[in-house]
Amino acid sequence: MMKIKHSWRRLPFSTRLDIPTHYFGIDEQEIRRIRAISDSKTKLIESARLQYELYGDIHNDLTVWIAGYASDATIRSRFGSMLSLRNMIYPPPDTSHLKPSIMDIKRRISIPDIYNEDLAEEVGIHLGDGNLFIETHKDYTKSYQYSIHGNLLNETQYHREWIYSLLKKLYNYSAYSVCRDDKNLISTFCKSKLVVEFKSKILGLPIGSKKIAQIPLFIMEHEELQKRCLIGIFDTDFSLNKYGLSGSLTSLKVIKQMSYILKQQKIKHVVNITRDLGRIAIPKDGTMSIFEEWKMHNSKHLSKYQLYKEFGIHIPFSTTTERQAVLLGKLDARKLKKLNLKKPHLKDMVSIYGHERTCSYLLKT
Repeated sequence: MMKIKHSWRRLPFSTRLDIPTHYFGIDEQEIRRIRAISDSKTKLIESARLQYELYGDIHNDLTVWIAGYASDATIRSRFGSMLSLRNMIYPPPDTSHLKPSIMDIKRRISIPDIYNEDLAEEVGIHLGDGNLFIETHKDYTKSYQYSIHGNLLNETQYHREWIYSLLKKLYNYSAYSVCRDDKNLISTFCKSKLVVEFKSKILGLPIGSKKIAQIPLFIMEHEELQKRCLIGIFDTDFSLNKYGLSGSLTSLKVIKQMSYILKQQKIKHVVNITRDLGRIAIPKDGTMSIFEEWKMHNSKHLSKYQLYKEFGIHIPFSTTTERQAVLLGKLDARKLKKLNLKKPHLKDMVSIYGHERTCSYLLKT
């Protein structure tokens, strides 16, 4: 399908309505037929269906121009989102070969529609901190596991609130977590054959090492899904400091795809790719755009960003609990800054005192 130029959106209304014929060669009779439909929702559905039949793809702008409207705001007002319209046109993926286990059936585990913004973000979380694992036992039975790993001191809230709710919404799975004080690690687990096979066989996410992982095609084809996927990656595998967002992945393909998406969104960034690792650094201006417009969800990052917005400071080695205490007025920002200059290494504290006692100590000091 020919690329839709951003400059076309600034053309006069009448000129935009000629684009389907002049640039894409769509039959004028078909366009007149669609524009003559009185019901606006039916008109847009027919426009999207025509594109899918011609190109195997659907574009927001072309959909409204074929239907005789000026902008994709019409789609949002009629359907809520472009994804809702897409779901009416795109054939669902063939999942007939996925066989749930007896426990999946008992727990009523389900799989979501593929064109789903929450799924796109969960794929990003998976690419950042997730892992698929299948173990074959001596009796030839298999166990299936999807796990997500994070920092115990800083990401417990993110796991227990946001990740739990996503897994419940997408798969109807009630996840559970294991906390390792000695490794400052929280791990959220989803043990389901259906979920693991959906992720590996439908979404194309690898079992084991993620070096060959890539962002699925259905995400790369849609702008909103691209952003939600990157939110998941930023929330899990990137860090925020006074210079901006930065992070690295072993999957060089994902790094290149992320760079492509950031370029499309006109967000400046630096990419550094070696043989085994790819790194992206996003300067302060681009980072602020992402936080203000894309809606991150990890309280570790959000508390750092809010602390900078309200007090103009970044405090290295501070914890999510401490920063939230400052933002709630329970802890003075200057006191926190002094505290962090003489603070012992957090990982050592957690291994000695445990997660809850360490958080309590940091707030009282």
